[in-house]
Amino acid sequence: MNDIPASDNSGRNVVFLVARSIHLVRDGREVAHSLSRVEWWNEHVLWCDGHSPAQMEQAGEDRLRICARNWACEMKELHAGLSGISQERVLEVRYEQLIASPVEQLGTILRFPGLSVSADYQDAIESLQLAYWPGAWSVGWTPEQLECVVHEEQSLLSEFGYL
Repeated sequence: MNDIPASDNSGRNVVFLVARSIHLVRDGREVAHSLSRVEWWNEHVLWCDGHSPAQMEQAGEDRLRICARNWACEMKELHAGLSGISQERVLEVRYEQLIASPVEQLGTILRFPGLSVSADYQDAIESLQLAYWPGAWSVGWTPEQLECVVHEEQSLLSEFGYL
């Protein structure tokens, strides 16, 4: 057992002060596209809105707008939460890079908290033959749909370098 106390003199939980966090970031347009196509999301109550996508659509809201707003809300909340953590304890990983070079990226992720990467693990990841097809949204959306999503996500898409 290590010698980390449960809290410091101020009552703050020390475990979270020394923990390492991995922030997986994905292009919000890709997330909106993905969420708009999966059935399980329909009945999931969104914490930002307090309603499910199905309820919001029944009230007349656009499905893609709901998806985009959800991504933006979650990213803002994650950003706020991570801002209180020392940057040396946060590893930001891009989904696109993870899929494009999974062995390298997973190695970085595992080494971040001090774990090692075995050759067997690397071989297992390589055998998955992961593939990434960026921009599925770009061929399936109308200009109006793209504008709707970008309107909800623009500042964060820019902040994360997607625009």
